[in-house]
Amino acid sequence: MSFPARLVANASIGVFKPTFDNALSGQAFCHLELGTGGTYTPFSAITRSVETFEVVAAGIAVFRQMDVTGAVDVEPGTYDVRASCLRRNNAPYTAGLTQQGAELTVVAAAR
Repeated sequence: MSFPARLVANASIGVFKPTFDNALSGQAFCHLELGTGGTYTPFSAITRSVETFEVVAAGIAVFRQMDVTGAVDVEPGTYDVRASCLRRNNAPYTAGLTQQGAELTVVAAAR
């Protein structure tokens, strides 16, 4: 961008807990990050999405759609925006979680 702007982003991320981890709980955290020069930092006003995946009956998979929205002011330049998700990996949340697709929309408005 050649002008100071506010970036407004919305991401929708599918997270999946497979059937073989049905007896385990899981927890996922997603947020938006701003990147420049290969370095990423969370949006200044972090909005996080947190989902807990419960223990379920044998053979049941759990799928959740995680949505996160945020905005950040930037100076003229080139930027990358991404949605980043992590899973908790300590008791009692040890289920393997995987991303199953995502959509990201970013709009730049002059400020």
